[in-house]
Amino acid sequence: NEKWVTLNLDSKKRSLIKGYLESRKTGENDWIWFNKDNNFDFNKICNEFSINKNKKIVTLLTNVVWDAKLHYKSNAFESMFDWISETINFYSSKKDTELIIRVHPAEITGDVPSRQKVQDELKNIFKILPENVKIIPPSSSASTYTMLEKSNLVLIYNTKTGIEAAAMGKKVVVAGEAWIRNKGFSWDAESKENYLSILNSIDMNENLDHEKKERALKYAYHIFFRRMIEISSIKINYLKNNKFTTEINNISDF
Repeated sequence: NEKWVTLNLDSKKRSLIKGYLESRKTGENDWIWFNKDNNFDFNKICNEFSINKNKKIVTLLTNVVWDAKLHYKSNAFESMFDWISETINFYSSKKDTELIIRVHPAEITGDVPSRQKVQDELKNIFKILPENVKIIPPSSSASTYTMLEKSNLVLIYNTKTGIEAAAMGKKVVVAGEAWIRNKGFSWDAESKENYLSILNSIDMNENLDHEKKERALKYAYHIFFRRMIEISSIKINYLKNNKFTTEINNISDF
């Protein structure tokens, strides 16, 4: 953390990171994005999935199942489904809250589609979901970022989207080994009991305080503009079967 907490986020850097984070809603500045046709209309999303927008909105973001299992160690829960199940059980009695489970679009649109689907697994665990639990499937054009903007709380397992949610000023609870764990602006669960305690005590009536939001912005800048390096000699190319082309003739072109 000492690599970025003292970063001077001047007006140029602030504009750069805010502009980039805004662009992630459409993926226009990224090589990889999974939701090609975005529906940013919150009212339409609510109508489509019978979401009561007058209640508190808690948005849970899944990972692709195999990706979460292979790339990240487990922390508070044995598996992502253990986490989702406990979360559903917790909110089932919270009648003033809508729990929105946004299944990761990459489950079907990624280069390696998942054969293990979140909705299929949940059907095996819950014959009938509680009335205040709504699932937005991976095929939906509903913008994840619109849901984040309207959320009172965001719950994640591993997803990198926790960076954007916190930088928006949203409170984020981390249940797995996410990028934002232990960065000082999220609520990081160490056990199942600790996770439930966090959900019980966290204030959903207020967004992140100014200090934590600034910290989140600094971390976002550090990750996207310091830890990631643009190599201009490699060009994106979606018009052909290959994903990119190169303009490299010798080592100096790098």
